[in-house]
Amino acid sequence: MITMERVMAAIRAAQILLDLRDWNIKGEIATQEKLQEMLRITPTDDEKVLGCVLIHDEYKQATITIWDDLDTIEHYGGLQQVVFHECLHIIFYPLAQTFRRSISKMSNQVKDAYLWIYSLFEEQIINQLANSIIGIIYASGGKNEKETE
Repeated sequence: MITMERVMAAIRAAQILLDLRDWNIKGEIATQEKLQEMLRITPTDDEKVLGCVLIHDEYKQATITIWDDLDTIEHYGGLQQVVFHECLHIIFYPLAQTFRRSISKMSNQVKDAYLWIYSLFEEQIINQLANSIIGIIYASGGKNEKETE
């Protein structure tokens, strides 16, 4: 079961490893419907939102929201991977903002296409990085978060 204690422990570990100690990162747990509402998406039945992050970079504050049923699916790295993934979005945020500013004068149709491509690209890179970090943790003798329960 996903608990706030587990979420906050995973956030603290990610903050240390990703050098985000100067950030105030809070954790939340939410239903699938709430996550989809937060992201303004309607995924298909087989697509689930595992987590999301709201970033307030000016104040170095963020809130990571985790799906309350995350433990019910098979997902490489589980909670740890999702938290690392969301923390990596914090690191990538300045790049994303720079990209958005650079395309701000484009027509909406072109801008939307560029934003979609950028978002897809960013998600794939962040997934790969998060999976690699979890792989390194496991390979160096670290335990899967589920093994420590």
